Amino acid sequence: MPDTSKVTRTSPAPPRSHESWRDFYARTEGFPHRDLTEQAVALAAGQPAKIAVDAGCGSGLDIPYLRSQGYTVYSYDAEAAAIEYCRERYGDDPGVHLQCASFVDYRHPRASLVLAHRSLFFCPPSQFAAAWEAITECLPAGGVLSVDMLGVNDSWAREPALNVSAFTQREVEQLLVPFDIQLWQITDEPGTTLQGLAKHWHFFTAVACKR
Repeated sequence: MPDTSKVTRTSPAPPRSHESWRDFYARTEGFPHRDLTEQAVALAAGQPAKIAVDAGCGSGLDIPYLRSQGYTVYSYDAEAAAIEYCRERYGDDPGVHLQCASFVDYRHPRASLVLAHRSLFFCPPSQFAAAWEAITECLPAGGVLSVDMLGVNDSWAREPALNVSAFTQREVEQLLVPFDIQLWQITDEPGTTLQGLAKHWHFFTAVACKR
């Protein structure tokens, strides 16, 4: 396991109670793709097919970069507003496939790269095991996963109405046993949301290659 002491600042997606998803997507327009996406693409360079799954794609911030790198992108989100927003931006691109679906309902294609950025913790705990299996099983040996997992110290983990999936560091490490971790970051600090609301962030970020 790489060094677990590193702390980084990011801004995961908002909970449903704070504002409409459509308003949130509009706030993120113009944001760049994450540096993690570039690192994941570099790690997946040896894969024979350039197929990427963007799980819980939100406003699709990573889609343009993935397409610029020659990837066919399969993006899905349980929020209809997300898919509507992405269709407005990317619907004319035949290399982008969009679908409104949950983590467990989506039929994941065989992929060389899966991004689950700031999204997977919105999977209800009762469905998480099935969602995790579906995501990890679509990757071959050498396939790359880039993922954020919510920690138990996060403010959202203490809001039962949000029904998020939150984990201890040990639990995340156990989930990642089938992978060789190339990047590992921990955030556990006070901060604010994009709306300026105070909250405590706690999440684990990993970029890893499947064994």
